[in-house]
Order: sequence, then structure tokens, then C-alpha cells
Amino acid sequence: TRERFEKIVGNGVEAIPEKFLRILSNVAIVVEDEPTPDQKKKLNIHPNWTLFGLYEGYADYGQTNKRTLEAGDIAGVQELYK
Repeated sequence: TRERFEKIVGNGVEAIPEKFLRILSNVAIVVEDEPTPDQKKKLNIHPNWTLFGLYEGYADYGQTNKRTLEAGDIAGVQELYK
């Protein structure tokens, strides 16, 4: 069920070491049933393929000269599909 999958994802996030969680502090982790039709089209996902997750955003790698995030800004969204 979706509730069970969300619990598994939550337990997985809780198990991530603190040093990595700091890096993910501006990344939203979202559970969805499947990617949107627009996402499938953009990625050219074949109808028989299964996509388990998708990161949409940008990688900063601590390079402050690329963009400075304001408090509360989301750098990206990691969607997980059940």
C-alpha cells in the first residue's frame, strides 16, 4: 500500500547519516504513484519501462558562486514511485 511505502521511505531517510542529511536539507523527498505524463514525455520513457525515482533540480556541490539558496528554498525534488 501507499502508506506502507511511505513508511519504508521515511525509515530509509531516517537511516541516512547526519553528514549526508545536511546536504539534502534543501531537497524535498516526495512519494508519488507514478511520474506525470509530462515527466514521461520529457524523459522519453517507454510505456513498458518502470521508473522508480526521479530527481529534478540542480546539483550545487557547495559551489556558492552558482546560486545562493535563501533559507527555505528547495534545490530540487526527489520523487520516489511506488
